[in-house]
Amino acid sequence: MPKNSKTNSLESLQAELEKAERKKKYYEQQEKILTRKVIPKLTRAERTNRLCTRAGMLESFLVHPELLSNDQVMDLLKIAFRQKEVKEGKTAEASVKREEVTIKFGKGLAEPFQSKDGREFMRIMIPNQDPADKTPWASFVLPAKAVHENQYDKGLWAKIPADGTTVVTKPVLKGQDEQGKNIWEDQKTSVPNPELKSMVEAYKTRAPQARESAREKLDALVKDTASKLTPEKTPKAKSKTKKGPEL
Repeated sequence: MPKNSKTNSLESLQAELEKAERKKKYYEQQEKILTRKVIPKLTRAERTNRLCTRAGMLESFLVHPELLSNDQVMDLLKIAFRQKEVKEGKTAEASVKREEVTIKFGKGLAEPFQSKDGREFMRIMIPNQDPADKTPWASFVLPAKAVHENQYDKGLWAKIPADGTTVVTKPVLKGQDEQGKNIWEDQKTSVPNPELKSMVEAYKTRAPQARESAREKLDALVKDTASKLTPEKTPKAKSKTKKGPEL
């Protein structure tokens, strides 16, 4: 290879190296400018925006904020943040205990099941209040962990918010198919929880007379059955005495 070509090659490589070094220094300077000037400006803009937004929130709770001085607003903030709930990071609403209602029902009315995502629930049936009503019972669903056994292990109970509502599902007859079978469709209604309690515990409001008449019917049935099972008294047959031969 000619000597001149080698010299030209080395010179071109040296030139490219110097060019790359100049670019490196340029970008390093640009990085310093961004770090010292541009980024702090962005941070200050975010802070300014945050302060303006929260100041607007504060003024929305003040009556005639334009008439208050900065010192008066500071005094109001000191009073507000002097509360125990605020210092502990709790809201006043969370500190107030929510009123609840307790629903009691029999074990036979509860059916556990699992949702598709693996969560456990309890479907609770509501017997029809009218004994003559033979339509399917209504039902509602609660989380399984909200349902507990009573201390005598004879029933179940659950606590739900007094000011809340629960969805009650009731099968409603929509007609019949070609084969004459009834077609039922679920009808969902949002029921206030105090009303739900009265629906589930309707057995407590039954009239005492109905229970007494049922007891009387049972006693009459027992007596009637006992009278049929008592053996009848039969008259004793007269014994015939054999006469001896006449002498």
